[in-house]
Amino acid sequence: MTSPSNLTDDGPVTSTVVADILWTVPHHAPEISLSFNGVNEPTGLFDALRAIGWDVPSSPPPPGNAIVWTPDPVTGADHTIKPWRVQEFRPRPGAWTKEETRAIGPATIEALRSFRVEMIGLREDMSSLATAPQSAAAASPQPVAANPASASGAISTVPAGPETAGLFVLLVDPTDGLNLEVPQGIELRASHCGRKQVPWGWAESYGPVDVMVDHAEMLAALKARGGYAWSATKNAELPGAQAASSTLVQMVVPGGSANDKKLQKVLNILDGAHSVPLIPIGEGEPALFVWTEVAPQNVAMLTSTLRLRVPNGIINAPN
Repeated sequence: MTSPSNLTDDGPVTSTVVADILWTVPHHAPEISLSFNGVNEPTGLFDALRAIGWDVPSSPPPPGNAIVWTPDPVTGADHTIKPWRVQEFRPRPGAWTKEETRAIGPATIEALRSFRVEMIGLREDMSSLATAPQSAAAASPQPVAANPASASGAISTVPAGPETAGLFVLLVDPTDGLNLEVPQGIELRASHCGRKQVPWGWAESYGPVDVMVDHAEMLAALKARGGYAWSATKNAELPGAQAASSTLVQMVVPGGSANDKKLQKVLNILDGAHSVPLIPIGEGEPALFVWTEVAPQNVAMLTSTLRLRVPNGIINAPN
């Protein structure tokens, strides 16, 4: 996965991610070979690819000639890692069904575009397929669906089937919280971002994307206000039925990744926390969706801690 000519002594190593793509049959998954700076691996891109079912291996360790045995002034380690280029890094196809495989190509190209990956080898006719009106999220393999929240606020997951398969879709709006237009029957709740007192609107659905986003103008208006639209994809673990004695606290972190060390430290304080990557609907950045269950008397303290330590996190919890 490394190319010795691109390691440490041949000038600067660019941080650009390059994808060499072989995709000749529309209904088959493409072959992808990535190259990137080994000291700045694209963890967000990896999360997005995993979200649509790709098996992304671990990055290789640095080669010997990228290790300099002088102390690193930043990390304090007894050695310094010089920039080096990972080559021929190949995500492996997932265990997709036939129907899912038909959608993987466009979803993959959309994910690469959302991270501004430089793509080479992509045929123009195949590129046009990936820019069709159906978004990557809408084209993605279908995950486990869930029933809408019950009257008690609990969310129950059900196995995906011909009539229940769908996507978890989350919309958040930063204006004044409760002006976001959502379909009838979907609850709109107030949430908060950082220490700001202005509430955000939070709406989630367990069905196809078009249940929540019924036309491009609505999506464009939401994003023009600084809002977001995401979905979870294949086999995503989502909140299940709550215990009667606990309260569900949810947070979405725009641009967040489970590999972010600072964010991971925060997640470590959440006993029994779960997280899943979200991919943007249309253009935008991915996100990390986090949830945990706590005793009702601990909700206020937990949300205050999250708002302080994750200033860009959007937190949804009962008052």
